[in-house]
Amino acid sequence: MNNCRKTVKWILLLLAVSGAVAKVMAQEADFLSYPWSKQKALLKNNNNTRVPGSNRGSELQIIGTWPFGEVYAVTSDSTRNLLFLGSGGGVYIADASDPYNLTSVSNAIRTQGLVLGCFYTDGRLYIATGYPGIEIWDVTNPSFPLKLGAFDTEGYATKVYVSGRYAYVADTEAGMRIIDVFDPSNPHEVGFYETEGHVINVNISEPYAYLACDYIGMYILDISNPKRPKVVGAYDTWGSARDIEILGSYAYIADWGMGIAVVDISNLSNPKLVYNYWASSNFTLDISIAGSYMYVAEEQLYLGPGRVFEVNVEIVNISDPLHLQHVINLIGYHRRGKSQMVCVFNKHVYLAAAWGGLYVWNVSTPTNPQPAFRYITPITAKDVHISNNFAYVVDYWAGLHIIDISNLSSSFEAAAYIREGFSNIYISGDFAYITARGQLNIFDISNPLPPVKVGEISFSDYHDPTSIYVSGSYAYLSMKGGWFIIDISDPANPSEVARVDGSALDICVSGSYAYVIPGLKIFDISNPSNPILLSEAQGLTGSPQGIYISGHYAYVAYEIVLGPYSGGLGIVDVTDPLNPTVLANYITPGESKSVYVSGSYAYLANGWNGLVVIDVSDPSNPVEVGYDLTPGIAMDVFGTDGYIYLADGAAGLRIYQFSATEVEKKSKDIPCQSFALQQNFPNPFNTQTTIEYQLPRSSYVCLEIYDLLGRRVRTLVDGKKEAGVHRVEWDGKNMLGKNVASGVYICRMQAGGFVNRRKLVLIY
Repeated sequence: MNNCRKTVKWILLLLAVSGAVAKVMAQEADFLSYPWSKQKALLKNNNNTRVPGSNRGSELQIIGTWPFGEVYAVTSDSTRNLLFLGSGGGVYIADASDPYNLTSVSNAIRTQGLVLGCFYTDGRLYIATGYPGIEIWDVTNPSFPLKLGAFDTEGYATKVYVSGRYAYVADTEAGMRIIDVFDPSNPHEVGFYETEGHVINVNISEPYAYLACDYIGMYILDISNPKRPKVVGAYDTWGSARDIEILGSYAYIADWGMGIAVVDISNLSNPKLVYNYWASSNFTLDISIAGSYMYVAEEQLYLGPGRVFEVNVEIVNISDPLHLQHVINLIGYHRRGKSQMVCVFNKHVYLAAAWGGLYVWNVSTPTNPQPAFRYITPITAKDVHISNNFAYVVDYWAGLHIIDISNLSSSFEAAAYIREGFSNIYISGDFAYITARGQLNIFDISNPLPPVKVGEISFSDYHDPTSIYVSGSYAYLSMKGGWFIIDISDPANPSEVARVDGSALDICVSGSYAYVIPGLKIFDISNPSNPILLSEAQGLTGSPQGIYISGHYAYVAYEIVLGPYSGGLGIVDVTDPLNPTVLANYITPGESKSVYVSGSYAYLANGWNGLVVIDVSDPSNPVEVGYDLTPGIAMDVFGTDGYIYLADGAAGLRIYQFSATEVEKKSKDIPCQSFALQQNFPNPFNTQTTIEYQLPRSSYVCLEIYDLLGRRVRTLVDGKKEAGVHRVEWDGKNMLGKNVASGVYICRMQAGGFVNRRKLVLIY
């Protein structure tokens, strides 16, 4: 009977999303809509393989961040009228005394992962950050928040709820984890409960915990003994449970795909469905209750041109739990964004809307709500360029952000130019050249606070620009329909000089030559009005996305279809423009987007695989020497004055310094000073790879292999080991001795309090 019900349940879910799924997948690829499932399924960005801050190789040091991006979480301190808005990998603290004009208090909270959940109590903010776990911040002085501690949970932390001395963490594949946070500088796990399915959200009503467990429904746990939580009841909802609110004897479950399930929990051992409310959009994600009303964050499908979702909060009268009544829909003005989390306080609704930022409505009269405010946050850092003490970050949805980096460890936004459609930027002298939808815009940045637009040129008969390069008096624009040479000698009146038909994704200029991808076409541009194709390189793997010229070599970032989401770096000798020669194709996990070269190192913006540093001192034999698996999607990389700047999608801007030679000398002098898990070698590998780890003292070691869904594949070490360097082999087989499929796997090491992960790529 239970199997039959599950079959029916999945049929209903498929019917609920049929037709829209294909359109959503196609149109929303760049948005990577579901932050939790994206990272679970694709190993996004993130911290499942290599936790940012824990081990990126001592050679690659993160110097600073400006990590703001999509909004997934919001909570409040109603006593002080403060709003905490999770944006990318940071938190904005705002004064909400006047909801019609939120004012910034601080943006100093910057986390290791994306901010997916926030919980405020007693002057402290608890933040769920995905694979890095949770962080604890003292916000008693909101102008100067102070990080108190952090705890790396077993899984992927999406939400956190604090009651008494314990934090209860929805840790997806690792179930619910219970963390003692009485001493915030030393949080430690005291108990856990691993469920079937993924724990997406948690709500506490002492002495019980209510878990929203994805397609499994709701679990009810007795947590009177936090060290040994036990199940007292469960209810398998028809959809996918995403959030739970408890009011009296009823649990209200946001049941994605099936609306709202109202469950009678007066008998905890036998919860019963008493009402199923078919919401305006049955794709319900989050709920908040205030008085007799429930506010439901929903994914409202909108299949109009250029948009897939519209922001929606549905107000529902719950005065009679047996018969919920629709009141009104709050459709987001501008229709932009995707509902994530809803918070109600002081008679206002605050909606975290991903790339839509924050929406605010006045609901003092719930039957007649009024829009109050919309706060546009940074959304997706797509391109970055540096000039003087400023980083210019281009955001497709939120325009241009000018970041003051005079103090790299404490960067801040100095100015912004809000506009949709910006895609690429190049700075030359006192001017910034920014591509937009069918346009090239020119800004005077001699005084960048604010920048002043001085000129533009449109290309109505071509696709949107994909990149820009400026050299001398000319700008070179690539588009999917061709590429252009623009005379910019008069910035107020740019003019077209030449155009070349054919797809172009990126362009780089060196001397009298233009290098254009895809492929790698080399043009003679000594006469800008008549570019001449000289040659095209043969032998590059995959689909080139970005190019950089350094000396006699072209470095090409590309995407390939080889296992899950792969890419790489191609190196081409262009000494003879008539005969370019491919020297190497270095494969990496991740979808390589952009490359920058300085000295003997190439810095690869590697999509969900973050930043990868490759030693190219021998162009025919490139070797990975550093990485940072970032919280966002690495889109573009730029370097100057010894620093590397990464546009990290939803996690904003990250700033690095790389110093390999000096660190190598130190490591030889001081072996085994600390715990370490080294990158496996070779990687990628075919039938066997070596994993090296080191212990500063005798320790119990557990070293295991996992797949991308968090399932244990093989245990390689499980026992006490002496201090020193150890090596273990993995032959690509599971615990049953069978060969596993090609793909990306996770090597996880735990020794004492040390936990680290490495990514292994198996290719047959």
